[in-house]
Amino acid sequence: MTNFKLVFVKLIVFLLVTIPTSTISVAAPNYNPPSTGRQDEESISSGSRGCDNSKLATFQLIVPKDHVGRTIKSHPTFMWYLYGKADVPMQLILQDPKAHKLIFKTRIESNYPGVVALSLPSNTPGLEYGRKYNWTVSLICSERHPSRNSYASADIERIKIGNISVSPQEMRSSTYAELGLWYDAIAASCRQIKSGSCLASRDFNSLLAQVGLTDILSLKVQPLQRVGSTDHKPGK
Repeated sequence: MTNFKLVFVKLIVFLLVTIPTSTISVAAPNYNPPSTGRQDEESISSGSRGCDNSKLATFQLIVPKDHVGRTIKSHPTFMWYLYGKADVPMQLILQDPKAHKLIFKTRIESNYPGVVALSLPSNTPGLEYGRKYNWTVSLICSERHPSRNSYASADIERIKIGNISVSPQEMRSSTYAELGLWYDAIAASCRQIKSGSCLASRDFNSLLAQVGLTDILSLKVQPLQRVGSTDHKPGK
């Protein structure tokens, strides 16, 4: 019996070493949304109030529609899908609505359709635990009349989770998803791919489907755009 166990253990070790990791099936992430923290009616919104150009590109924030997405990171990544070429600049604003405080504001140049990702810069004040923030992406079609710009906004909440055995940098999208951390799960699902397109990621597609963002799944695969700031303005 002892010899049999030894041979069995050696066989398992041999298989783990010799089988390529690409052939090992890993379950798709199972997003576990929080039981509290529904989006306020006005906190996830969109509109195009006065842009005259009928060919102006539309976009959609990659967030759940029925609850506030969460993160454990002080400087998370914000993502949205641009449906066409943007002929005008985009702008992202992050603010603390309760404190009436601007956290971050930046202008973004992005000329191609696809998933756009922007990480909060390290020299910007980080999100605090237990607070909700609001972020808004706008297409700047009117500099003089901001109310005419096409926009979309949503909330984000930073929470603290204890007893995590790995650092946030080592966690996979499936781990974030199980913990109900939407922003971290969706960002990690894009970091795990090599093709350059989030829509080529099974984890990314699975997460979109679980929160009802299925319209994005039918679109042509486009390279991921990791954008930076052109006029980065940290809040004070």
